[in-house]
Amino acid sequence: MQLLIEQLDKREFDGKFGKYWKVGIYANGKWYGTPEKDWNRGWEVGNTIDVEVEQVTGKNGKTYNNILPPGKSSGGSGQDSLLLERIATILERIELILSKRGS
Repeated sequence: MQLLIEQLDKREFDGKFGKYWKVGIYANGKWYGTPEKDWNRGWEVGNTIDVEVEQVTGKNGKTYNNILPPGKSSGGSGQDSLLLERIATILERIELILSKRGS
């Protein structure tokens, strides 16, 4: 889904694992939210972004539009794909170090 950012709001929250920043964007007459990470840190008003959105119902009964991280589809874990990428990078580095030791 493509969204043109009309308004942008960043706020700090207390989560299970400490404080984090949440990015809220207003586009197409709705608010969308996501935790601030490297992949969305550069967003600015006027940017058009291509994202996947998941609607969830909170404990309060309200519906929220959550922007999913790249590589995460509804019902899955984008963190899994990010973790796998990091593991692959680490393994490549280990192989490089071991190959240099054998030389």
